[in-house]
Amino acid sequence: MFEKRIFGAPGGVFEHRIAIYLQSPLCLFYPALKILLTKVIMQDNIRSMARQLIYYRTEKGVCYIEDFIDKQGIKVQRKILWTLRFLKETELLKEPYFRKMKNSTDIWECRVRFGSNIYRLFFFFDENSIVILTHGFQKKTQKTPQDEIKRAEKIQNDYFLQKRKEK
Repeated sequence: MFEKRIFGAPGGVFEHRIAIYLQSPLCLFYPALKILLTKVIMQDNIRSMARQLIYYRTEKGVCYIEDFIDKQGIKVQRKILWTLRFLKETELLKEPYFRKMKNSTDIWECRVRFGSNIYRLFFFFDENSIVILTHGFQKKTQKTPQDEIKRAEKIQNDYFLQKRKEK
């Protein structure tokens, strides 16, 4: 019997049914059913590892990342949103999509390439599974401008100040 949480609260109806099915004679006679149910459980476990993405908003309600995304064409928006979904669902953040910025306080960049254009979205972590998206820009030089990294760090500081005030 699986002891992991399956689709809802522990001991929920769906969890109980899966546990019964895995022990039932049906699974003995139909090994494919047991494999299918196991895949359902694995899929739910993968979904539960998903990160929560938060678009940072100033105290006045300004959202830099939303403004940046809204200014792009529809195809670029789709590519950015696909990359953000990938950020939300992937376990390990690896290049070419993600990179931790050197000489920064835990600022990461999300890299989006569309045609010959390159876009960067900055983010940082609050706890392990919460991603705070700060702002974005279209990259036109080889190196990431230091001003953009400083801007992300300032937003990070503001975010944690706001969070402390709320407590």
